[in-house]
Amino acid sequence: ALAPSAGEVSGLYQVVVPVQSQSTMELRKAAASGLQTIFVRVSGRADTLKNQDIRKAVGAAQSYLKQYSYKRERDAVDGSEALTVILEFERELVDGQLRVAGLPLWPANRPSILFWLAVDDGEGRLIAGLETSPEAVAAIQHHSTRRGLPINLPLLDLEDNIALSVDTLWAFKTPAIAKASSRYQSDILLFGKATRLSSGKWLGACRLSFEGRIIEFEVQADDLDAFVGRAVDRVAEQLGEQYAIVPVSIAQDGILMRLQGVRNFTDYARIVSYLDKLAAIRMV
Repeated sequence: ALAPSAGEVSGLYQVVVPVQSQSTMELRKAAASGLQTIFVRVSGRADTLKNQDIRKAVGAAQSYLKQYSYKRERDAVDGSEALTVILEFERELVDGQLRVAGLPLWPANRPSILFWLAVDDGEGRLIAGLETSPEAVAAIQHHSTRRGLPINLPLLDLEDNIALSVDTLWAFKTPAIAKASSRYQSDILLFGKATRLSSGKWLGACRLSFEGRIIEFEVQADDLDAFVGRAVDRVAEQLGEQYAIVPVSIAQDGILMRLQGVRNFTDYARIVSYLDKLAAIRMV
């Protein structure tokens, strides 16, 4: 699950929402909350929810539902049960509403991100991994799903331990971090450090490296989960500006595209099928 996986993000239009019961009221509330998450995830922008058209759509969230199902899980520690509803929304309706609202659309084909995170919880510094900091890993997985980002973590095996120390990562020595990351062949490199203060709050910084650009930003939060959430939000907003499709005004007749090498009907059918799947194209 931690291996890099560039390509399409699965479940982009699906979200899991906690509920108290299977009542109609709970489903209505869950659908509204879930559709808000989907609109932000697909547009790449949190301020999408301020748009008047989007707010109206959220008010009628159930009409955007494709299917839903309930799942009950028992906590392994205290034995308590939690009920969630798995909501899947219609891609065409969501994308269409974003277009109507004049908002960006970020397709499921998104660049892979490798995330190195150094954590100092007061007992020493470590690089976040399943064995070293499961809390940080859980937060990264949750928030990467929430924003639809294919974030991967280093394996932290012997090769990683030799290539990069926690002190080097903490010092933000970009060349050394980039060299240690080359084995993963991710499109984007993200690394950060987080310190828990005596007050219990978390303070740190992250650095984002992509397409020859380096962007550094500070993060403050009340807990580690919120720290990771704010960092992921910042990355999603930055990459959304870079990769999301911004609606533009074109002629009513559209754009004429001339293709060479179409030798038979099979070629033609494959071309039309391919173009029809592109998020930037409304009709072929």
